[in-house]
Amino acid sequence: MPHRIVGGLLDAAGVHEDDLLYDLGCGDGRVVIRAAQERGCRAVGIDSNPERIKECNENAQKAGVSSRVRFIRGDLFEAEIGEATVVVLYLLSLINVKLRPRLFETLRPGTRVISYEFDMGGWQPDQEHEVEGYPVYVWSIPAGVAGAWECSVGVGCMQERSTLKLEQQFQHVFGALHSGSTAAPLTGTVVEGTLLQLTAHDQRALLTGPIRFSGRVEGDAIRGAMAPERALNKAVPWSAKRLR
Repeated sequence: MPHRIVGGLLDAAGVHEDDLLYDLGCGDGRVVIRAAQERGCRAVGIDSNPERIKECNENAQKAGVSSRVRFIRGDLFEAEIGEATVVVLYLLSLINVKLRPRLFETLRPGTRVISYEFDMGGWQPDQEHEVEGYPVYVWSIPAGVAGAWECSVGVGCMQERSTLKLEQQFQHVFGALHSGSTAAPLTGTVVEGTLLQLTAHDQRALLTGPIRFSGRVEGDAIRGAMAPERALNKAVPWSAKRLR
């Protein structure tokens, strides 16, 4: 990755001092070192070549950031990366796609994945930036929401219950909200990290229009608010728990 690209890549990733950045295939360590120097964050580089790891450590020492960075010789497909808040890739698209299951399996929802120049196949980016004429792709690991959820809308004795049935393909979600014998189809349904947003089109709600739901996914629970699309100031709480 050219030196002139690194700053723009860190900008696209929104890297800040509270992040823990991992660079998979770190080369000479330039991304890791710049992240520590310019953003004040901790950073880890992983590469399979021992000569590059030696070079990384020498470069980090020269830059005066050895206390905030670490370089590991290892296999990208077996590396322990679960603590990362940002993962940087400069690998071929074929390698990215092979690595994708590991990212979903290991990283927490909301972790940003950044790739310079090469995409992730069928996993479409949440954002795409251009840096010095080259694409930089940004993804956020989505929470897993596929399955059935028991929903409660309102509080106390005013609660109404229904069932949310969802299918998921990366950050895109499909399904319907079931209440009694009726099913309200969903649109605009996406998961951005732990934030689930959906719109239910209940034909009975002709006066208020579609209903918008927004909530945070916390494992097997969702908590948030819902409101008619035509009266978003009249939001009420809603929650859901995953049905096994």
